[in-house]
Amino acid sequence: MHAAPELEADSRFTIDALTGRVAGLLPGLRNVIAWAALIFAGVFTGGAVVVLGLPSMTALAVMLAFGFALGLVIGFRDLPLVGLIVSIPLPIGMALTARPGYIGSADGISIALIDCWMAWLLVQHVCLRRSGQVKAIRHFGVLCLPVAVLLFADVLSFSRSVDLELSLAGLLSDVRVAFLFGVLAVALAQDADAMRAGLTGVLWAVLGIGALCVIEAAVRVNVQPDPQDAWMEAYAFRAGGFNVATNTAGYLAVLLPLVLAEAVRADSPSRRCLAGLAFAIGLAGLACTLTRSAIGFLVLGSLPLVLYLFRNRLLRIRHFLFVVATVGVLVVSLGDRISSRIDEGPENAVARYGLTATALNMAWNSPLTGQGVNTYGLKMREFEEKHPLTSFKYLVHNKYLLTLAETGGLGLLAFVWSMAIVLTRSLACARRSLLGIGLLGSMIVALLHMIMESYAGNFTLWNVWTIAAFVAAMSGSTEDLAPDRPFAGRETIR
Repeated sequence: MHAAPELEADSRFTIDALTGRVAGLLPGLRNVIAWAALIFAGVFTGGAVVVLGLPSMTALAVMLAFGFALGLVIGFRDLPLVGLIVSIPLPIGMALTARPGYIGSADGISIALIDCWMAWLLVQHVCLRRSGQVKAIRHFGVLCLPVAVLLFADVLSFSRSVDLELSLAGLLSDVRVAFLFGVLAVALAQDADAMRAGLTGVLWAVLGIGALCVIEAAVRVNVQPDPQDAWMEAYAFRAGGFNVATNTAGYLAVLLPLVLAEAVRADSPSRRCLAGLAFAIGLAGLACTLTRSAIGFLVLGSLPLVLYLFRNRLLRIRHFLFVVATVGVLVVSLGDRISSRIDEGPENAVARYGLTATALNMAWNSPLTGQGVNTYGLKMREFEEKHPLTSFKYLVHNKYLLTLAETGGLGLLAFVWSMAIVLTRSLACARRSLLGIGLLGSMIVALLHMIMESYAGNFTLWNVWTIAAFVAAMSGSTEDLAPDRPFAGRETIR
């Protein structure tokens, strides 16, 4: 005799079933706790390096020693991918030449922590290639061509440069970005395990930086205070992680759609727990930066994923309750600071108008080759408006205009060309998998946020090309690198 359907449905909610579910989560939770201890130790090790002002070589040695210890736990095969992505927001490096106080894509020639991880990946790639195990990326040359044109535009802009040392530093900064894109894309495209390791690095990077921003907001102390943001103290304290608030906000906003997609498609309870925690902490950290544009663009970039979840009936009441609770906590804890940011007045818009006018004047003066890569900070005062509306002097808060002013129309064409190809391929990825939708959302946030910020060769630009590497690997691989777990009642992605 069969039990009634109502009793079978109710059996899911018995104490025994609940106990079984909790017991099933325990091994995964232990792994999450172990990972959390390691990654947070690394993040705070990096913070201690910055705060204590250790010499560059010592800082690199400390972080690489931590990386070796991490490799003993997670395995050395996945270590360079995880380490590279986690290291992107960490300001650890060694300056070979420096010009303190210069604002631009680089103040000199340096060795960054990510260079060590990229060298490791390159050696790993050479070893795999010799054994015939390397998998090629289809049509990868189509993506590399505009990157090569962009580097050529940098070299061409040397003809108008007033400081060849700074221009060389800017060129090397762009070469580092191109190398990051190429090495990371090839590494991610090898198999599903490599893609999973890359996504793990993204989750822990967002979790670490988000947690740091929350801690800074709680104690009202920045790890890296920015003199340019000192005037903001009159309105509200803004957390900035290891950098300024606007850059850190852009970093988190770009990655959060990808983190949310990973939380939905995770194939194990521990992975889902890790991704959900990373999204919640990252979102809280973004809120603590009090950066309005990044938060607004995150909402727009999350729409494709939210629409997909709604269409496939994957949104539950608990998800809405989570969003309401999160917003409520943020309003209660940051309400006075949010209202202060809203009441700032028109000063921000006026300052942006002056910066934009300066960039357009520079571009009009040399429309083909620009004024020289990484020399905007030296030349901007020559092209200011005769009667500026504000005394604020800084790089133009627009990546596209900055590229146009420094490298001319050719540089802007190459940059827009490369971003258009990545966006097109992310659309193709979005039709194939849930992770592709997350990558599409991240690209939307990045392309929109570059209208509001300079992205001048720092970790925010590295982050954009990291997303581009994920897109190149996923779209150019012959196998499914990120299969979705089956959902009840799921429809076909069209």
